[in-house]
Amino acid sequence: MGTIINAIPGEVYTITDVDTLVIIHRRLTESDIKRQLSQYNDIFVKQTGAGIPDITNSMIAYVRVKVLLESGVDTFDGKVYRELFKECKNQITRINNIIRLTKTSALTAEEYQKDRIAATLKKNEAFIVCLEAEMASIEKKLDRLPKVEEEETNPIQTKEVTKIPQEKKEGFLERLEKKVNARKEKKEIGEFLRNEEKKQAKTCCEEIPYYDRNLVFTVSMVCKDIPAYTLLRRKNNIYFGLSKNVGKSNYDNSDGTLVELTKASEEFLQFMTEDLLGGEYTLNPFSEQEKEGMEMYFDFVTRCFEVHIGVTLTVREYLNFKVYYNQLVSMMFDLERQQKEDYYKALILADRYQCYMRCYGLEYTDSRDKAIEHILSECNENYISDIELILNNHIVDSGAKDDLEQLKEEIEHFHMKVEIADASVAVCEPVKVLPQVMQQEIPHEITQNNYMQIVIQLLDGKREVVDEALYAGDNIRQALFDFERKDACIKRLGFRNNGVDIFYKEEVSR
Repeated sequence: MGTIINAIPGEVYTITDVDTLVIIHRRLTESDIKRQLSQYNDIFVKQTGAGIPDITNSMIAYVRVKVLLESGVDTFDGKVYRELFKECKNQITRINNIIRLTKTSALTAEEYQKDRIAATLKKNEAFIVCLEAEMASIEKKLDRLPKVEEEETNPIQTKEVTKIPQEKKEGFLERLEKKVNARKEKKEIGEFLRNEEKKQAKTCCEEIPYYDRNLVFTVSMVCKDIPAYTLLRRKNNIYFGLSKNVGKSNYDNSDGTLVELTKASEEFLQFMTEDLLGGEYTLNPFSEQEKEGMEMYFDFVTRCFEVHIGVTLTVREYLNFKVYYNQLVSMMFDLERQQKEDYYKALILADRYQCYMRCYGLEYTDSRDKAIEHILSECNENYISDIELILNNHIVDSGAKDDLEQLKEEIEHFHMKVEIADASVAVCEPVKVLPQVMQQEIPHEITQNNYMQIVIQLLDGKREVVDEALYAGDNIRQALFDFERKDACIKRLGFRNNGVDIFYKEEVSR
């Protein structure tokens, strides 16, 4: 029954269980659920196509039947009416989301699809009107509407003779108090009007109109996705308007296009004005405030395209925005994944370090969480010195020494980078084995080529390649992490530039 929400105006609506619903309706005793089921079934007799009133009547009947079935009763009472009120509210929220997504899809729809989309939008808007009317009807039945108290009027009016008090001359304090109260009242009225206007906002920024004909601002920022519009800052207030109306330090609002974004955050402004994927920034995992700013950015820009596409904005700009936002969301998850990988890697190292200390009767001051934090930030001098203390005083076995040396190396060089001593190495130069230097950098001459890749090769005892892995040039951290984890007789790390391999590091297992 719930598929009624997908019915198309003008088309015949049917479902596979029509006969079942008819039989159930006949067998039910007289009750509210039988009457609503009858109203729902009326749509199946529209052989020439169901209109919007037919669809909305069946939709309301479906909601009523759903609430009755979930409540386990067949007749409405006060408790069930309250559940019906909640269900109507939930359905309105759901349909509003459908309307919003439909409007977004309509921006890039083909011509032959637009009539069907327009009919669907009209139907969904009719759903909301009917659901709101149903909620109003329920409120009346539950006596929820406030009663208007009529003022009692006295039919016989009598005039009272009162003495007019002599006016006292106001002093300075009285006049000052009046001015303060008047200013306070004016401010309260202004705040009330702003809050009422916020209720009409269409985005998370809670935009309200700016009524003055001119705005003097201190900072202007062109929106990167929609350059026809500019963000303006004055003190702590943020405004949004057409770029063509922006002067050197003032905005001409004679056309009434300027709005104030009352909920705009600094994170929102960064997403609106900065290209975070351009390679100019070192990005860290997003905080909760940054995620909220990103969601606000998507909501606001999408709404701008819904309203202004074809007027001040183009379809090409909309598609470019969608591509950029898709990549931004993917990058956010990549950063979180890398953060979690680093955390669990540091967790293993911290556990190993503390376990070694306990096994050899030594004390340590940092908790495990603090040790993880220090390893991630490479504040590891105390841990390195503790491991060296164990090496110098307790370790005799070569295997145990190798294990401790490896732990020390992994803690000391937690974030590894590759260093290339000479960027002008010829292509034909043979493989070189570099010393164990982990804190390294990649030369610009190698990384600037678009075809550069990082290559890891695993070789057997006969120096024959048994496995190979390729990474993008900007994914060096993951490549180094995988290189350290891989186990092989011989493994080597290098670059593949224009189809030619240049290796800079080779390790042979003992």
